[in-house]
Amino acid sequence: PSFTASNLCLHQPVQFDNFTNSDCSNNVSYTWDFGDGTTKNTTDVTSFTHTYLTDNDTYTVKLNVHSSCQDNTITKVITLTKPPVADFDLNPSGGCLNTTNPLVIHTTNKTTGEVTNLLWSITPATGWTAPIGFSSLPNPQFTFTKKGNYTISLIASNNCSSSEKRIKLTVGDLVYATLVPSITSPTCESYTFDATNT
Repeated sequence: PSFTASNLCLHQPVQFDNFTNSDCSNNVSYTWDFGDGTTKNTTDVTSFTHTYLTDNDTYTVKLNVHSSCQDNTITKVITLTKPPVADFDLNPSGGCLNTTNPLVIHTTNKTTGEVTNLLWSITPATGWTAPIGFSSLPNPQFTFTKKGNYTISLIASNNCSSSEKRIKLTVGDLVYATLVPSITSPTCESYTFDATNT
């Protein structure tokens, strides 16, 4: 018996190709055991797909060839690539600018699965700065210098699939209150100001 497995991606169709050559021309059947509790019986040397829906990444696949001449079995261990699930947090999740300091946002990458590439981006493309090469860093830091509404995006990918998460961020201005007394004539009396946010 002989077979190959390709497109080794978890939760996607895995391609199996049967290359078995039997000396017996009649009464040949094939029993597949995919290692996830499912089997397949067929009399054709055909290519087909099987999707692994469990979260394990390693499976032992067996192909047994039954014929009037003999029974033969071949076993292979296949390892599947888990899909990435993009996830991250912002600290702080928003804030305000002031006259001396911009707003600095720290990211915490919480992506799961197998990841070969990360791609960070922010829209709009102005009003902020980041380190050179930030788009592929695991936990970049962003500095916002203009107020506005921004969207921070993280795309995590591998050779099988990709996943994206977006977080909306609002950057505002600090509000400063100015108290102007309405007293028009000099006085030595004391006054109490009651400041409320309106």
